[in-house]
Amino acid sequence: MENRSVAAVVSSSGSPAADAAAGRVRAPVGSESGLVVEVTAALQNFSRRAVSGQSGVVTAEAAARFAASVEELSRTVEHLQVVAAGRLEQVRDEAETSGTADCWVTPEGKRQGEYRNTADYLRDVVRVNRPEAARRLKLAAGLLPAAGLAGQPVPPAHEQLAVAMAHGRVPAAAAVAAQTALGKAKATGAGPKHWRQWRNHWPGWLSSGIRSSWPWPPRGG
Repeated sequence: MENRSVAAVVSSSGSPAADAAAGRVRAPVGSESGLVVEVTAALQNFSRRAVSGQSGVVTAEAAARFAASVEELSRTVEHLQVVAAGRLEQVRDEAETSGTADCWVTPEGKRQGEYRNTADYLRDVVRVNRPEAARRLKLAAGLLPAAGLAGQPVPPAHEQLAVAMAHGRVPAAAAVAAQTALGKAKATGAGPKHWRQWRNHWPGWLSSGIRSSWPWPPRGG
């Protein structure tokens, strides 16, 4: 970003009036949501400059770096979407356990009606279609840590795959396919023979994502 910091970009592009006009949600400064809002504003500002040719991406090498960086960013955002869906599900579960009925609110804090589940809430409030909401919640259930009955931390069901996605090495679509394959492998007791049969139908990046969390170590390929 021409050596400009995120804060510098935000300060030149974000104001309460501008945010209201653009339909952006403002969050408390210093909060996790506030950081996301600031980074989003900075990236939107950079995107506008990139479209107008002011981003400094003028050589083939710079364009290649730009494309690779954007893809890594997109995978990071996909992981954050899973984390956000998982947190919504956790808050809902905690509210139901405690008898609290105020867990369904808009990002601005306005009370919403009751929803059957978190997927319906995501569809209505965050404007995510039902299949995508279900995909995020499925990934959250398998790739995020949880709490046990006594409140003790429980690691993700597919810990290595979770690490790979968190570090931007596996996109969401690959993570879903890997998670599904891992579930089938565990349910059917799949072994090396199944691995060799299945992997011929997967692209290399998907095979590596599945291999990292396979129920047994598929040595030799």
